[in-house]
Amino acid sequence: MQTVGKAKEDIPGLKNRIAELERQSNEFRTKVEELRRAKAATTVVKTEKEYVNAGASGTSRTEKVKCDRCEELEGILHFEKKSNVQLKKQIEQKDTARKQPLPASTTSAPCPKCPTSQEMLDRQKEENIEMMDRVMTQEKKTQEARAAKESVDRYLSLAQSQLVDAKHRREKLQKENQDYRDACEKMTKEYADKMAELCRQEEEAKKQIATWEQMYSEWMSTMEKRVNNLQITDQEFNASMHNDNSHRRSGGAGNQRR
Repeated sequence: MQTVGKAKEDIPGLKNRIAELERQSNEFRTKVEELRRAKAATTVVKTEKEYVNAGASGTSRTEKVKCDRCEELEGILHFEKKSNVQLKKQIEQKDTARKQPLPASTTSAPCPKCPTSQEMLDRQKEENIEMMDRVMTQEKKTQEARAAKESVDRYLSLAQSQLVDAKHRREKLQKENQDYRDACEKMTKEYADKMAELCRQEEEAKKQIATWEQMYSEWMSTMEKRVNNLQITDQEFNASMHNDNSHRRSGGAGNQRR
């Protein structure tokens, strides 16, 4: 997850770098196409410059200042310079025209300017090759950046997949939590209702007990009074019976004396 987090932090810079490299690559391709079209439309025009030398004999002869190969080399050199200007803007394709062999010179006599032109042409080609190497290096960096972007995209896809899974798990847990909460609230309500019913029954039981205690107290008071009355009645009855027995015994004794 730390790798995914780090990849997420590098995404904006990588995307900007890749966009810039792709833009430069498109510009390179456009420039290459323009150069190819320019090469196809360009023709090296051979010109001959003449001047008249007056000799001792008074005759004049026409001499070429430049040979055919010089003209061709200068034309190619001009094209190479033009190509170099375009390559300095980081084009990525090689110019195929510079690989074409030069035609053999039709002049049998050596031209003093050919070596210089050839040297300039070779130097220009070397510069173009160096520039092309830099372009290829830039293209390699572009490919590496593209590969890095693809890697980041994979990490992003994985992170998004994990995020979706986590979201689903969270939603599932939230639903289960809500179900448990609803069940808990239902049980709490049922418990509260039962407790309220028990409290009501307890209050009624207390009232009944109080009523029964009062009734028992009244009954006990009544029974105590009855017991007391019975005791008094019993005492009176016993006293009456004792008195009757005394009279009977005293009456019997008198009859015996007579």
